[in-house]
Formats: sequence, C-alpha cells, structure tokens
Amino acid sequence: MNPGEGFKSIWWDMKMQTREAGEQLLATPDKVWRRLRCDQRDLPYVQIEENEVIPVRIKSGDKINHHMVYSLCPPGPTEIVPTHLMREIYYKGNIIFQDANKNYELQPGRWSVDAFITVSEKAQPGVYSLRIELDTGKEKITQNANFVVIHSTEESDAIQEEAGPE
Repeated sequence: MNPGEGFKSIWWDMKMQTREAGEQLLATPDKVWRRLRCDQRDLPYVQIEENEVIPVRIKSGDKINHHMVYSLCPPGPTEIVPTHLMREIYYKGNIIFQDANKNYELQPGRWSVDAFITVSEKAQPGVYSLRIELDTGKEKITQNANFVVIHSTEESDAIQEEAGPE
C-alpha cells in the first residue's frame, strides 16, 4: 500500500467514528428558509445537499457509511413532509440490497442522515453504486454514490443493513 492510501484509510476511519446511525439537525428551519429563499419556491421544497459513501474503497466484510444531508422548506414552519425513502445497492446492474421506509418523515431545516451497512464477506470485487430515492408524492429525487470492493470472494448478494433511519 502506498503512503497516500494509508492516510486515506486512517482519514475514512476517523470520519466514520464521528458519525452515529440516525438523524442530526445541522441548521434550524429559519436559517434554511433564508439561505434557500424558500419564500420564492413552490413548497414543500427538498434539496439533497450531500450523498456519499465512505470509505469509497473497502474489503468484503467491511462497513460502509451512507451519509446524506438534506434541507427542507415545508409549507408551514413546523410541518413534516411524509416521504418514501429508498436505498438500493447495485452491482453489475443488479439490485443486491434494498431498504425502503414508506413512512419516513422529512423534518424542516437541514439534517444529516447516517446509516451503516456491512458488506458481505462474499462480496465480489468491483464497483458498486448506492442509489438513494426520496419520493414526496410531489417529486422524486434520486442520487447515486459509488464505492469499490477490493477483496475477491464468491457472491455479492448478501449485504445487510445494521442501522439507519426507520
């Protein structure tokens, strides 16, 4: 391993250790309202600001952290927006993991949402894509984040979620 890869590995480990599964408020609704100029938008307005998987390079059997940050301008100051949240992992064009929450509630303000997923010991080496979809009924927002499995084994169909929003 070259020195740069070792540094990246330590950085990813430190970043993951600072996160916990679940949601965390990052900015209050009034700050988001001003920053996104919500009074000039059709409401509700949802924006995914970050969508990442860390680390981006793992061995089979390791954990990944799916980190998403969203902002919501609701129709009213304290209203939530019921949403269908779906997380899927693709390998070679096939869905190998799916986690759906049809009753997820987007909260007003800016929020981070973290989930930790253990990749199977049998995961094949290659590029994987984690796809997130938020469906509010008014609009669908979809984003992808890739990661690479570098350990060679037999199967890639057993990725299990450990924790995340429910």
